[in-house]
Amino acid sequence: MRVRPFIQHLIPLATCFLASLPALAQATPTARTVDVVEHPFGLEVRDPYRWMEGNDNPEFQAWLQAQGDDTRRRMDALPSLPAWQGRLQAVSANMSINRTHRLVGDRLFFIRQTSGGMGNLMLRDGDGSERLLLDPATAGKGASITAYAPSPDGSRVAVNLDAGGSEVTHIRVLDTVSATWLPDEVGPVWGEIAANWLPDGSGFTYLQLAPEAERHAGDPLTHQRVRFHAIGTPPEDDPELVRSGTRDLQPVFAPQDFLMVMHPPGSDLHVLVAAGARPQSRICIGRAAGAPTASTPWRCIVDFEDAVPGAEVLGNTLYLLSNKDRPNGRILAIDLSQPDAGLADATEALAMDAHAVVSDLRAARDGLYVKRMRNGVDELLRIGRDGKATVLDMPEPGTIALLSSQPDQDGVVYAMQTWTRPHQVFLGTPETPALDLKSGAAASRDYAHLRSVLVEATSLDGTRVPLSIIHRPDIVLDGGNRALLTGYGGYGVSLQPAFSPMGLEWVDAGNVHATCHVRGGGERGDAWHRAGQGIHKHKGIEDMIACTRELAARGYASRENVALFGGSMGGVLVGGALAHHPEEFGLAAIAVGVLNPARIAHAINGANQFAELGNPDTEDGMRALIAQDPYLALREGVRYPPVLLAVGLNDNRVSTWMSGKFAARLRAVGGGDAVVWVRIDGDTGHGLTSLDAVAATYADLYAAVEHHLPGRAPPPSP
Repeated sequence: MRVRPFIQHLIPLATCFLASLPALAQATPTARTVDVVEHPFGLEVRDPYRWMEGNDNPEFQAWLQAQGDDTRRRMDALPSLPAWQGRLQAVSANMSINRTHRLVGDRLFFIRQTSGGMGNLMLRDGDGSERLLLDPATAGKGASITAYAPSPDGSRVAVNLDAGGSEVTHIRVLDTVSATWLPDEVGPVWGEIAANWLPDGSGFTYLQLAPEAERHAGDPLTHQRVRFHAIGTPPEDDPELVRSGTRDLQPVFAPQDFLMVMHPPGSDLHVLVAAGARPQSRICIGRAAGAPTASTPWRCIVDFEDAVPGAEVLGNTLYLLSNKDRPNGRILAIDLSQPDAGLADATEALAMDAHAVVSDLRAARDGLYVKRMRNGVDELLRIGRDGKATVLDMPEPGTIALLSSQPDQDGVVYAMQTWTRPHQVFLGTPETPALDLKSGAAASRDYAHLRSVLVEATSLDGTRVPLSIIHRPDIVLDGGNRALLTGYGGYGVSLQPAFSPMGLEWVDAGNVHATCHVRGGGERGDAWHRAGQGIHKHKGIEDMIACTRELAARGYASRENVALFGGSMGGVLVGGALAHHPEEFGLAAIAVGVLNPARIAHAINGANQFAELGNPDTEDGMRALIAQDPYLALREGVRYPPVLLAVGLNDNRVSTWMSGKFAARLRAVGGGDAVVWVRIDGDTGHGLTSLDAVAATYADLYAAVEHHLPGRAPPPSP
């Protein structure tokens, strides 16, 4: 049984696709201003574009649409756009990505995405034959599968379906024999939260969004409640088990907590997890025969301050990935067969390694599988039932993603990839550590000839910051190449090597792609995350600037030939770099970005971000939010480089008005010389999209960067 915090983030290199802009005259009208000045805790905050806020704001929506229409016209005039569109659409047409694998017995479930589609649910039977279970297009226009959960025997699948990338879904139940829907349907449910089946498959628990009238400040991701659905019963009869944001029920949870109830097989044990946009979780234990009820008592044994980012239950043992006083992580075990067992009774199943970061774990019949990163390369360990830890042999160095395991099966299903090799999926056991399941990603082109190197940049305070660089072996290191430099710096998320053919086409054309592993991420453990969190966000920005300088020092690209880009929480990073160090690079692109964190309490998904950014209800929290706010940091008389802000109109994670306010303020302080474009997409939200749409967006990016940055034209591909 898997326990995970619900970290709301978008890793730019993997799933967020940016575009840029040419240096052309500004044609869009000036946004009006309002005289809003506030003094929280005695601090002065001027907010001339406050009028843009709100989830239902027709004036702002019309303004945003006008920006998007103008940007589209300008982008369509870029001279190299048709060539990039043809090149990347050809790549998209020959791509196939298999993801989200779940092995149940000898049957493998997975999502297969090909050109033009949002991803079909597939099933590979034990004899090797594959069949289509669900094409989401048959469930409605613009529908996509955001999550799914097979029942314990694999006879049914609970599928989360959304429309237009909104990530607000309904869960429907599919019969895997007939590939037809059962009458059961529940919702609305946030798209990443899958159903949790009872061990006997008779029903599942799910997390339902609150009715609009009960939401905190209109935020749809507050006051959610866990319900239980018995297969074949009306959803309106589903009993409520527990909810967030009320003091009438015990235990008490904050309004922004995401609650999940899971059911380990083989006992009357149930596990209640409170999580959110933070790398910590709260874990409670309850006991009930069959499904839990509203009267099931819960005993909380792990709290947020215990720094537990992940846990697994195997039988009566609760395994914890703990960062408390061990920033690189260790594994603890609690024997839940003891009625009052708690964290104080935990034993150490795996000690911390000073040179390796533990980042994930899965429990299987034969033991606990642990992912650990050493010097940027992942390793896979198994802690057997005898307590002995063994490192499994991997097929090659690279990034490992633990995908699934089952309590009645040996081994763990995992994927492995590098910057230049697509992910492949394996079943790992001590006897067969890399049994190829023949289900990964496929591309029509081979990128193995490209080079990837890991170097370090020296930040302002002397900290050595990892910098990954991908390039063709024949480029000239004289600073004349164009480079894209990405960063994220939030939630302790690590930007490990990930295969992206669309990104590699930029490199194969003779350009440079780099990733700065700034503080705020998790590349060097929990301490690395905390060093760039909240009031320390400026450290990540300094790291990003150090990476631009390192690229220049090594001859990969001069500063004016570097384009920064980031998405979601990466907006604080790249927006902050733009506001404080505009002279250090040539262009900035930000997708669906958090750009006005001082107003996070008034945004969609706002309260869920307090743990990462700061709580505006406290003086320390508000000071941290103002200090890291890119919108508030923009100043008159500063010449900012060109900027593109990409927005998905169906975004339910980051309010679109954050990008709107930032664009308007940039134009105002930059006057007639400002180049600020807003690229909108009415068919997506926070990044969920088709491969064809990915290709189109990358084409915009590459054509615009080529047009604007002064670097030389790259040599022909060999």
